[in-house]
Amino acid sequence: MDYGDGAFGLRFIGWIAHKVPEPVIDGMTLLMFRLRQVPGAILPSDKIAEMAENARKVCPYSKRHEWHWRNHPSFSKILHPKRIKLAFADEIALKQWQRELNAIILDATAKTPTGSNNDG
Repeated sequence: MDYGDGAFGLRFIGWIAHKVPEPVIDGMTLLMFRLRQVPGAILPSDKIAEMAENARKVCPYSKRHEWHWRNHPSFSKILHPKRIKLAFADEIALKQWQRELNAIILDATAKTPTGSNNDG
């Protein structure tokens, strides 16, 4: 069965239905029943839809971030995933990273484009 691009969840359910032994399915069913008793373990469908919408809204920013990281020399070091991970390690590191990023952004926007009327 083909569910289309990005339909991993549906393909996974189909695979489970056809390939997984009955005792495993029984165990998974019991697990789901148990998870329903744990507050917040299974999100309601409206919350999942809200999270999906938020993810769709963030996606263009994420793509732009990745483009700058890969293609813009000024941003390549500060937007590197390892550098961001270090920045979010604690509040002081995050504030320092934000100051550095803001300085790079200001520097990049302050430069007059080549060929503009302000070339002298």
